[in-house]
Amino acid sequence: MMCINRSVVLVAVLTLAHGVSAVTFSQTAATSAFSVRKYINTVRLNDGKLVVYGGFSTSGADAHQQVYSSTDDGATWTQEAATVAAGDRYGNPLVLVNGNKIVTAGGSACT
Repeated sequence: MMCINRSVVLVAVLTLAHGVSAVTFSQTAATSAFSVRKYINTVRLNDGKLVVYGGFSTSGADAHQQVYSSTDDGATWTQEAATVAAGDRYGNPLVLVNGNKIVTAGGSACT
């Protein structure tokens, strides 16, 4: 089996019906504004905006710290920050607090 990493965003829609859950994925764009990454961190704000942060490069040994957001389920992306105080990270969770604050802890970074 050959695995490839993708930078496209797939939006999951969770459907609950008759006690059975199903997840349907649909591709919203062929490419994204950020490079191909694995272990990228994603959270959705209460206003519907998707926010992605960090991730690990698939072409080398470096983590990222850029923050991107999308208001159209990943069809287009805007870079919100090139660097953040938390630094470059991957594999860490993003948690939404009070509807508009994002908290992260742990994960890994390259030195």
